[in-house]
Amino acid sequence: MNRKVCLITGATAGIGKEASVIVAKHNFKLVFTARNLHKAEETKKYIYENSGNNYIDYFYCDLASLESVKFFCSEFKKKYDKMDVLINNAGTWESKLNFTGDGFERTFGVNHLAHFYLTHLLLDLLAKSDSARIINVASAAHKYARFDFNDPDSSKKFNFLKVYANSKLGNIWFTNVLAKKLKATKIIVNSLMPGVIISELLRSLPFPIKEMTKLISKPTIYGAETIARLAVSDEFQGITGKYFDEFKIGRLSKEAANFDKALKFWDLSEEMIKSKFPEFHSADFFNILHQ
Repeated sequence: MNRKVCLITGATAGIGKEASVIVAKHNFKLVFTARNLHKAEETKKYIYENSGNNYIDYFYCDLASLESVKFFCSEFKKKYDKMDVLINNAGTWESKLNFTGDGFERTFGVNHLAHFYLTHLLLDLLAKSDSARIINVASAAHKYARFDFNDPDSSKKFNFLKVYANSKLGNIWFTNVLAKKLKATKIIVNSLMPGVIISELLRSLPFPIKEMTKLISKPTIYGAETIARLAVSDEFQGITGKYFDEFKIGRLSKEAANFDKALKFWDLSEEMIKSKFPEFHSADFFNILHQ
């Protein structure tokens, strides 16, 4: 059987883990990234036992390091010559100011920059699919974002609530511009809010906020189903550049719907990547797709 290939980040816990099981049940080759290889082995076993699918694979990747992202993509391409679904799911929510190995605030670096870079590096594999999908896991928290282009990663004026909201706004801006750039291809891209879910994201938050959030959260499987549905359901074929709030198209904040700001944010993201990899030029990846 010529199985479709799905790559998901953040699959070793929470909604990513459960979404991986659902996608695997649809006979995909399920590939995921992990920082902890022992945990990756446990996750692989879990997905197999709960899906019956033994086409499960994983690669080491630390999303807090752009060099690690680059190396992972290189290794992935040695084994896979195409990809059908990319789920940019991994995320973190730092309660204190921490930095990635590249010097960016960690919440912004992992939630946005790593996926911005990873997606570019794998676009050529997605282009080989007849019906490729990119799914960026965002959040309704984007509505509380107050993005400052002079302090894009909030490292100058850190506030753990603001930086998370800004990173989720970034996920949506990235989605909106990427969908426009991919309009002439067969690749569709959407973002989503999986719902208020019991999540590993809560682990580093102050105890009172963590407990309060748990009281209003839905079971993990609920959020996983929203992600998996966008990944496998035929009902979303051809729909691109949209923000889904759980199972329906949702309303963006005025800021998130501002395409001029989204373009400015794209350029800023590119410059941040280029500060580590001067040879990186976003246009080069899209030029290849249209040749």
